[in-house]
Amino acid sequence: MHRLSIAALVLITAPALAAEAPQEPPKLYTDLVRCRAMPDGEARLACFDAATAQLEQAMQNRDIVMMDRQQIRSTRRTLFGLQLPDIELFGGGDDDEAKQLETRLASVGRNGDGRWLLVLEDGARWQQIDDRLVAVAPGPGDPVVIRRASMGTYMMRIRGQPGIRVKRIS
Repeated sequence: MHRLSIAALVLITAPALAAEAPQEPPKLYTDLVRCRAMPDGEARLACFDAATAQLEQAMQNRDIVMMDRQQIRSTRRTLFGLQLPDIELFGGGDDDEAKQLETRLASVGRNGDGRWLLVLEDGARWQQIDDRLVAVAPGPGDPVVIRRASMGTYMMRIRGQPGIRVKRIS
């Protein structure tokens, strides 16, 4: 059971935030893995019990955070469009999920200069930053696709119409 738990989890720790090059795994992890090498079953079980207790305590104290791949994907989706430091906390940006987001609008409005303010289903708020017109006004429930564009900007297509340049505001 301990082996399955280890294999299914990804460890993310505070020291990894500052990493430019791969670092050694956290000591809590290596202590746990080291238990497998013990030939005596009783000693191995005692080692696993002690190591998992330490790991559990570290998680409760928020000294270490464990996430599986699905949780990382979900978190990356929630953070899409926010300007964050260039860290590898949630993996690299090589996959399509990091380049575009497909969702629906929850609400729409306009700001003082007539540009669109758009709220997505997940609560993320986006603002139009160009002066392009949208042929058919957007409304709640409309499908949108937001993709990364040049120079740190994003393009949003609403119901398949030509895109407008947007930025995430919260």
